[in-house]
Amino acid sequence: MIVIHLGQDAALSRANGSIKLPGTDAGGLHTDGSSIGHYCAMAEAEDGRRITSHVLGLNVIFCISDFTRNNGATHLVPDSFQIDSFRRPLPPVPGQITVEVKWGSTLVFNYNTWHGASENRSQENRYAILSPWRRQ
Repeated sequence: MIVIHLGQDAALSRANGSIKLPGTDAGGLHTDGSSIGHYCAMAEAEDGRRITSHVLGLNVIFCISDFTRNNGATHLVPDSFQIDSFRRPLPPVPGQITVEVKWGSTLVFNYNTWHGASENRSQENRYAILSPWRRQ
C-alpha cells in the first residue's frame, strides 16, 4: 500500500510508541503535514492552500491495544484530506468518526486527514506504534 500511494522511494519518517494514559484528555484534531516538510503549496497560484491533488504521506498506526471509545481511540474525519484550508475544524465536526478496532489491527490514512486521539476514560493504558511514511 505504501509503494502504491507514495512510490518506490517512499521513506519511513520516524517510528515511535504512543501510550495514552488513563484520564488523558483528547488531543484535538490535527493533520501531520509538518512531518513531511513543505506540505503547503509553494507556488503563488496556490494561494497558501494545502496540497490535495495527491498523497504526500501516509500515517500507519499499529494498534498494540484495542482501540475503543473509552480508551483514547483515534478520531478521523473521512475525506478531510481533500479540504485545502489549513484552518482546524471546530467541534462538532460533521462526519467525524471514532475508529474502534481490536489489538493487532493497523490503521492507514492520508497525512492530510484531520485526526486525533480521543480521551482515555478507561483505567488502562492504550498502546500504539506510530510510523508515518512520506515521499522522498
